[in-house]
Amino acid sequence: MKLALKRVFALVLTLTMLFTGILSASAKKVSQSDINNMNSQIASTQAEINRLNGNRNEIRDKQKEIAEQLKQLEKETAKVEDLKLLLDMQIEYLTEEIITTENIIFQCQNDIALKTEMIESTKKELEEKEALFIEFFRNNYEQGSTKLKYIEILLTSRSISDFILNVQYIGSILDYEQYLLDSTENLIATYKSQVSDLEKMYALNSENFAALDETKENVSKLSSEAAGYILQLMKDEEKALALEEEMKKAEADVLDEIQALVDKKNNQVQTKEELEKQLEEQKRAEEELKRQEEEEKKKQEQQQQQGGGSSSGNSGSSSSSSNIVKEGDWQWPVDYNLGKWTSPFAWRPDPFGSGATVYHNGIDLALAAGNNIYAVDDGTVLISKRHSSYGNYVVILHDNGYKTLYAHASKLLVNVGDRVAQGKIIALIGTTGKSTGNHLHFSVINPKGDYVNPVDFYPTLFSKLKKYFNA
Repeated sequence: MKLALKRVFALVLTLTMLFTGILSASAKKVSQSDINNMNSQIASTQAEINRLNGNRNEIRDKQKEIAEQLKQLEKETAKVEDLKLLLDMQIEYLTEEIITTENIIFQCQNDIALKTEMIESTKKELEEKEALFIEFFRNNYEQGSTKLKYIEILLTSRSISDFILNVQYIGSILDYEQYLLDSTENLIATYKSQVSDLEKMYALNSENFAALDETKENVSKLSSEAAGYILQLMKDEEKALALEEEMKKAEADVLDEIQALVDKKNNQVQTKEELEKQLEEQKRAEEELKRQEEEEKKKQEQQQQQGGGSSSGNSGSSSSSSNIVKEGDWQWPVDYNLGKWTSPFAWRPDPFGSGATVYHNGIDLALAAGNNIYAVDDGTVLISKRHSSYGNYVVILHDNGYKTLYAHASKLLVNVGDRVAQGKIIALIGTTGKSTGNHLHFSVINPKGDYVNPVDFYPTLFSKLKKYFNA
């Protein structure tokens, strides 16, 4: 009776463990809704890519408009250069005219100075003549009537020869008087003529100054006009070139966004394909579990019928190495001081020498072949297989919704559907797939399906480990 009760208890315990395992696995299993959700994310990403492509086309249209503006500006520049050449020639002629006018003005000023000096000399001579003339007539006036005086002189002649001499004397006086009158009149006429010439010279000089000012003003206007054309063209061209550069940068930014979205979409497509494969594997695993359950039931029934039975179980081992370190809830994926951090998360030059910049969705930790790779936290194995790029790799879905990826292993030690504990050895370091040497490629994927920097989960630990893990 006790043996029968033991058999029943063993059967119940086995079924309970199997049922609990199925429930635990199914809690993190992939469903068709997960795939549908991924399809929705892919469609959303594609819609964003289409929108950005539309923006890119608009930017390219704008670039074409700017290119046409620059061509037109080049034509305008050629026209303005011709116009500026004509303006420069006109300015050159006007400049020569200015020089000539300034020379004329200089000569006029010299003539004015000479004429002014001549007028002063004539004026002085005229004043002297006027003084003599006044003195001569004043003397005549004081001596009485000139005619009576002349008669008196003739009457006092003592001889014919004396009379002739007196007549000659009187003739000389009359000639001098006439000379005074004529020379004074001539000086007055000369003075008036000189004053008139000086006034004309002043008028001519004023006209020359006015012409000089007008010519200079024309030169200034033409110079400003020529400079204005060139300055405006330079401003327009500079503005167009700046706008062209802005459009190039905008296009580059859009292309970067599109590339990032394309990478995201590719990752989403890859995740979807992995989910689809996982769903198929889960279905096969469920069928296998059902088969094993039925076999176990049959085995227990046979044992009960035979009067005896046994039960056995095993669990995956977890490493207890002293080189294991943790920060927060997660464990470091390799031994503490046996490796070297060789490549960070983000964009980097292609390690295979293509010259392109490629996106690195994780970090690389170089260790000798055969070293352990540990599960950073509890979870369920989603993927455990070989990949053309990742080589032998494992993906674990953790209870917090994050996924971790371990690539390039020399050997895989877990299977799809396995429930693994934190610290379990899941694979061994190797250089399978697209690899440049023995190392672990370690990636973290958030619940939204985006790759995030693994170092963010070990901020304090990572800074302390830099003496062992150096970039």
